[in-house]
Amino acid sequence: MYIEKRISKADGLKSEHCALIAHAASRFKSDVFIIKGNKKVNAKSIMGLLSLNIKNNDLVFVNTSGDDEKLAMEKILTLL
Repeated sequence: MYIEKRISKADGLKSEHCALIAHAASRFKSDVFIIKGNKKVNAKSIMGLLSLNIKNNDLVFVNTSGDDEKLAMEKILTLL
């Protein structure tokens, strides 16, 4: 699955948000990636997520693939 999402958090994604996303993504068997611009990172990696420097109103893409990709996508989208 591949879905775009506009970030609406006033401060963008800070370390706390990235930790929550990475923890949630790690609970799924599926591969979960976040893409911003030309950079694609594993959503199970806090450092990878932080390296994207996601700010308010940024457009990102979420890519999931695997047995539980739909559930993973739903969870990650709620956290972004």
